[in-house]
Amino acid sequence: MAAANLSIKESNQGAITILTLNGELDAKTAPEFRAKLDSLASAGKVKIICDCKDLSYVASAGIGVMNAIQKTLVSHSGELILIAVKKEIRDTMDLMYFTKKVRLFGSIEEASAAFK
Repeated sequence: MAAANLSIKESNQGAITILTLNGELDAKTAPEFRAKLDSLASAGKVKIICDCKDLSYVASAGIGVMNAIQKTLVSHSGELILIAVKKEIRDTMDLMYFTKKVRLFGSIEEASAAFK
């Protein structure tokens, strides 16, 4: 079995940071993702959209990272919003009640408008 990989591409749209995720978010890749999110939050970038269209798998470790950073962002008047989440990943998030803690949208435009 191949090792899990995750690539994270960052772009900005005004005060909103967009992270495009590609690959798998699991116990092996979650620390790198956590470090990226912590770095953004420390820099005052608290409005974050994760584009998940190319995310093929999310394990509980990845959801745990998103849950932890969501608490931090909300406490600083920000939020983590996910877009283009595949059904299989959404089902996992539903099972862990994470979809009650994070908003999901179909596009960057919809998610960006939700910040206003």
